[in-house]
Amino acid sequence: MTNFILHIGDGKCGSTAIQNSLYASRAHLADAGIHYDTLAPNSGHTVLALLAGQRSRAASPSREAVAARTLQLLQDECQRYEWVVLSAENFINLSPEAAINLVSRVSSEIGLIHVVAYVRNPSEMYASSVQQLLKGSHLFPAPETYHRRVDQKLKAWKDRVGQDRLHVRQFSRKFLPRGDVVTDFSQILGTIVGTEISLSPASSNRSLSAEQTRVLQMFRKAVYPNDAGSLLPRSTELVRFFTALNEIKLVGNQISLSGLAREVVASRNADVARGLMDCFPELDLLEACEGRLPVPTGPFPWTDNDSVESILAVCDRELVEHIAAILPELNGENCADGHIIVTAMDRLGFHTDSERQAFLGAHEAYQKARLRCRR
Repeated sequence: MTNFILHIGDGKCGSTAIQNSLYASRAHLADAGIHYDTLAPNSGHTVLALLAGQRSRAASPSREAVAARTLQLLQDECQRYEWVVLSAENFINLSPEAAINLVSRVSSEIGLIHVVAYVRNPSEMYASSVQQLLKGSHLFPAPETYHRRVDQKLKAWKDRVGQDRLHVRQFSRKFLPRGDVVTDFSQILGTIVGTEISLSPASSNRSLSAEQTRVLQMFRKAVYPNDAGSLLPRSTELVRFFTALNEIKLVGNQISLSGLAREVVASRNADVARGLMDCFPELDLLEACEGRLPVPTGPFPWTDNDSVESILAVCDRELVEHIAAILPELNGENCADGHIIVTAMDRLGFHTDSERQAFLGAHEAYQKARLRCRR
């Protein structure tokens, strides 16, 4: 019999950090009788959802082949271990029955199944979702249309595996031990398997700033205006460039919703927050579910304005202009000259020699990468 621990997400809740840590800790986990493996360090088991019939914008024959190889990798090793960990943020979108059917393809002899999930305040989740969506489109859902019943998804898991085998945590530095999702996941694993687990430290994906998010939207509209919902090469390289800059220092302001946008999302999703609190009283979502009036009615600042700036608390337009100025795609395919680049570095806060050298290196790498990409 093989016991399973399913880490099912949610998206934008530290899954990459957890998966990187699990991969780096495979030997330590194996010593504790736990098997975790994937074909690549930070891939997790997201592709396995394709075998359960879940479609996505990244689906392709090559991805399905990767899913089949990942399944074979797990099948070959699972019988040697007491526990197998599967981790994929998109598992939360599978029904429990579909997910368990997928587990049965790994091992025909299933013992215990424990499920681990992280959730966020709906307003925070909406802001992160908008950032993610803009990587594949210049369009985003208006705050009053965002209504995601993650409470119902988790209630279905509670009904299927029982409260004692469903571990739901709030993804927030305030509520995680040492503010770290990997530390929290280590503790959950240890509780489940009955031995201390110490996973290797790992960092989460860095979010883009408000200003970078706006420039990304401008880029998508200029370069891929009719390709909503597709992850395409040049915008992927732009995100890598922005991420490289943020590893030097954050360019601009951390993304946050305006007060009105936050209120609209909170009002629209008060039932979701209440549903989560009813099922999992240990969650602290009172701010998101108490004292909410009906959803405010428009028109709103974003009603006739498709700029993401319309939903943000802060977005410095001068910084947006300087970021845009160094991107050929937003300047008639003309590369920025030395003066424009130096001015951008100054305005974006890259002042020391080491910062400027790193900035120029990241910019040069982006220029080379974009030239290799088909439009």
